[in-house]
Amino acid sequence: PTVVATADNYVFSSTMAVNKPTGTADGDQMFAWVNIAWNSTVSAAPSGWTLVGSVNQPSGALGGTWYLYRKLAWSEGSSYTWTLSQSQNHWGAIVSVRGADPTFPVNAGGTPNTTLVSGSLAISALTPTVTNTLLLAFYSARNLTATPSAYTHQSGMTEVLDRSDNYSGLGIASL
Repeated sequence: PTVVATADNYVFSSTMAVNKPTGTADGDQMFAWVNIAWNSTVSAAPSGWTLVGSVNQPSGALGGTWYLYRKLAWSEGSSYTWTLSQSQNHWGAIVSVRGADPTFPVNAGGTPNTTLVSGSLAISALTPTVTNTLLLAFYSARNLTATPSAYTHQSGMTEVLDRSDNYSGLGIASL
């Protein structure tokens, strides 16, 4: 599998639209990383998106919740909108992957690192149970001193997205 492209959006709103990444073709897998502000939840995901998992960072004003969704791309609209429980600062990103298994695109998952202040990404060891795999690392932060642009991804990984607003942000790396 290979990364095709990414798209992202940052909003202060209760809705967040993220464009379909340019170059996404029918049959590509899309993964959406949704990083929402403290005390917010996803009220509604776009049609056809399946929740893979979520993590809550319970640290008051510095915390947030992260959701990972996936969807098989077909001939549909050019953007996807999440409805959120509050108007706050929210980030969203979609990464399109070509060549992933269309039925079981997620083979293994790591343990989230919920440390707010860290200069490098600590990613748990993963052992895929099938051949021909792609490792995607999704990272985000909500902290005045440790935004994703300050992180260093694991050796051998390629950064495919890095966005920051000097307070929060998100990133994606692949191997």
